[in-house]
Amino acid sequence: FTDEARLLQRIEHANVVRVHQLVPEPRPPWLVMDLLAGRDLEATMQVEGPMDPERCARLFADLASGLAAVHAQGVRHRDIKPANIRLGVDGVPRLIDFGIARDANSARVTKAGFVVGTASYLPPEIFTEEDSGAVQDTESADVYALGCTLFEALAGQRLFAELTLKDMYLLVLDPNRYERFLQERLEKLPADLEPE
Repeated sequence: FTDEARLLQRIEHANVVRVHQLVPEPRPPWLVMDLLAGRDLEATMQVEGPMDPERCARLFADLASGLAAVHAQGVRHRDIKPANIRLGVDGVPRLIDFGIARDANSARVTKAGFVVGTASYLPPEIFTEEDSGAVQDTESADVYALGCTLFEALAGQRLFAELTLKDMYLLVLDPNRYERFLQERLEKLPADLEPE
């Protein structure tokens, strides 16, 4: 909790939830944060279905900018997914829930080879690299998760919706099969993603 707060206090960006103060006493500690009226992207998609491509492009450009600011401070989110993106009533998307975030410059807390986060948004390299935890601590892992979330917003379903972790592992081990799988998924996106 306090680690999350200290990481977030370093980040100032319109598309990242802002922590203004960590109050350690009285126990338990609490945070003074932005008030984020609205709902998360997951709840929005459950109500509205797949997102309009033009709106999606605007939101995800903003989120990518926010993620770049997070990375510029040496922070890795490690759990980007629709439930961790808040769509404010002001229309501004914000990255939230840095509960398993990590300072890339600090010692690792997660044991080597162990992975945290949500399976559907983890990069394929976690299955092929010796230290899968180190893979997850990279900027590219966050970018990959944001890309999976973008796909979900456009298609209305997760990229790996029906796959188990074992299925994902077997898929990644066969590059040709993995490429065919991704191509099939891309064909499920709306035919015309170009704004009119």
